[in-house]
Amino acid sequence: MFMNRSRIIVTFIAIAVVSFAAQAQTLLWPIAGKTAGEDILSQPQNYIGDELNSVDLFIGAASGEFVLCPADGIITFVGTSYLKSLSFMLGSGVQQSKSIAENVLSARQKEGLQYTGSISLRISEGNKLHLQGFLSDKIFKTGQKIYRGDTLGVVDYSYNAFKSPSLMVGISTPDGKPTDPMTPFGLKTSFVKPEAFTRENPLSANQIC
Repeated sequence: MFMNRSRIIVTFIAIAVVSFAAQAQTLLWPIAGKTAGEDILSQPQNYIGDELNSVDLFIGAASGEFVLCPADGIITFVGTSYLKSLSFMLGSGVQQSKSIAENVLSARQKEGLQYTGSISLRISEGNKLHLQGFLSDKIFKTGQKIYRGDTLGVVDYSYNAFKSPSLMVGISTPDGKPTDPMTPFGLKTSFVKPEAFTRENPLSANQIC
C-alpha cells in the first residue's frame, strides 16, 4: 500500500511539473484584450500577395491598441525598421537616449519611408522573440529586463503590404535561425522549417529608391 501511494505521489508531482513547464512556455498574445490566434493576417506558409510568408506571424489590430510583452526577457535589440518585402528589411539600431517614437519620427523624416519600431528579447532557452510594428514614448535599452504583460506601446504599421495597422512577430533560435512562432502561443502551427532563409538588412535607403 505504501509503495502504491508513493508511486501515485511521484506520478502526480511529475504531471504537475510537466503541466507547469507547458504553462511557462506559453507566450502571452501581444495585443491587449485579444485571445491567442485572434486577428491573424498571415502565418507561416500563407501568401501575402505573391510572396510566401515562411517564418512570421502578422497580427491585425485597430490603431492605438496596446502591444504587450509576451514573456519575461532581456532586450537584445531596439531599432527602427521598414519592411520593403518579406526578404528585404531596411533598419538599424536607435539612439537609446530617445524613445522609439522619437527615433521612428526622425527616420521617417530623414528617409521618407514608413518606418516603425522594433524590439528583440532573449526569452526562454535562449530563443529570441522579435516584435515589429509599434510606437512607444518609452525609452528601451539593450540589456534591460522587461516582463510578461508589460505595455510596450501601441500598434503601428509592420509591413507596407498591409494597409491597416499590424504587428509582426517572429522567433529565432540562439544561433539566429527562424523557428516556429505559433506553438509558443498555444496555436496549432503551420510552420515548416525553411531550408534557408535570409532577410537583407541594408543600412541605407538608397538601395530601394
